[in-house]
Amino acid sequence: MQRCWSGEVRKKYRIGVLCYGLTPATVDLLNRLVDRLDTKDLRLKAFPLVKKDISGLDIHFPYYPNQFTGRYWVIKGKVPDSWLLTVQPSTIFNLLIESDLIVLLGIQSIPAVISALLARLMHKPVLPINQTMPPAMERRRPWYIRWPKKLVLRMAQFHIVQSEASEQTLREVYGIRGDQLVYAPFDGGGRFFKKLLEQYPLTDRDEIRAQFCTSRNAVVFTFVGTLIYLKGVDVLLEAFAKMSPLTSNSYLWIVGPDGKKGGQLTALREQAQRLGILERTIFLGRKSMEELVAIYRASDVFVLPTRKDVWPKVLVEAALVGLPLITTPASGAAYTLVRDGVNGYVVPINDADALARAMLRLTDSQARIKMGERSREIVEEFIQPELEADRIVETIVHLLKSRH
Repeated sequence: MQRCWSGEVRKKYRIGVLCYGLTPATVDLLNRLVDRLDTKDLRLKAFPLVKKDISGLDIHFPYYPNQFTGRYWVIKGKVPDSWLLTVQPSTIFNLLIESDLIVLLGIQSIPAVISALLARLMHKPVLPINQTMPPAMERRRPWYIRWPKKLVLRMAQFHIVQSEASEQTLREVYGIRGDQLVYAPFDGGGRFFKKLLEQYPLTDRDEIRAQFCTSRNAVVFTFVGTLIYLKGVDVLLEAFAKMSPLTSNSYLWIVGPDGKKGGQLTALREQAQRLGILERTIFLGRKSMEELVAIYRASDVFVLPTRKDVWPKVLVEAALVGLPLITTPASGAAYTLVRDGVNGYVVPINDADALARAMLRLTDSQARIKMGERSREIVEEFIQPELEADRIVETIVHLLKSRH
C-alpha cells in the first residue's frame, strides 16, 4: 500500500471537494485539510450535494450554496440506498469549472460518477476518499450500484482508504492495486465528539435514569440511530425479549427519530407491546448532542444490530464514552472498532438468538467494565485526525505535482 509522499507544488491550485453534506464530522475534516493546504498556497472549496443545518459550525472554507434537501431511492419499499436520484447539474458544473483536482469524499453517487467522467475528459485528477462496507457485504449490493462505483474507482490514480474493511473491499471487490492505496485512518467524527465530551459537564447518572423511568441499578442497553429497517431495531427488540426472562433488571433505550417515510416508530412500539417488553423499552426520540452525551454516559452497553452501515459514527461515540459494543459484520466499523470477546461482540445479521446471548453476557458488571475500558483504548488508538489530514494532503500534492 502506498503510504505517503513529500514535496511542494508551485502553482496555486484549486481543490474541489464533492461531499454528501456539511455535517460536523465533514466540516472538521475539511477544516484540518484547509489548515494544511493554505500553507502550500492551495485553495479548497466544498460542493455539498445536500443542504444541511450548519448553524453553530465553525467553517474555515468556502462552499457551494446547494439548496437541495435530498431524496433517496427506496428498494422494495423498505431499504433506502445512498444513491441520490437528482443529478444536480449546477453543482457538478461549478465543481468542474472551479477546481483543478476533484476529491470525492466518501461518495460514489450518480453526481460523483458524472463528475469523475467529466473530470477525466478535462484531464483533471480525481481522488476518492473511501469508507466502504466489508467485502462480503459489498458483493451483495445490486449490480447497478457496484458497476458505476467501479467505474469511478477505476478512473482514479490513487485512493484514500480509511479502514481495514475499505482496503480489503477495494482490493478484492473492485480490483484496485495495493500500490494505488493510501491509508489515512478515518476519524469518523471522533475528534468532534471528544470536544463535546470535554465541553459538556458530567451529569448525574441516577438523575438521567430517573428521567427515563429506569432504576439506578438496571443494566441499560442503548441503541442510537434513525428508526429505519436497515438499523435492525426489530431484531434488537426480539433479542431483548428473549433475554429478559433471564435478567429481571435490564432496560432498553431506543434513541433516534422515526425514518423519513414514518411508521417505523409505531411499528416498533407495537412489536414491543406484543413481545411484552414495552414497560422496559424506552423510546427517547431525537435528542440534542448534549442530551445524547448524557444518555451515553448513563448507559451500560451499546447495541447496533445493523443490516447495512458503511461507518456508523455512533460506534465511535459509544466507544469514546467507554461502553462495550455489540454490532454485526454489516458495519464497516466492526472490523476496526470491535474485537469479538475483547471489547464487545460481533453477531450475525438478523440473528436475535445470537444477539440475546451477547447481551446476556454483558449483564455481568465486571465484563462490562473490562470491555468498556478496552473500547476506549481501541478507538483512541485508531482515531488519528492529524495523520488522516496529513495523508490526504500529501496525496493531493503528489497528484498535482505529477500533472507536470
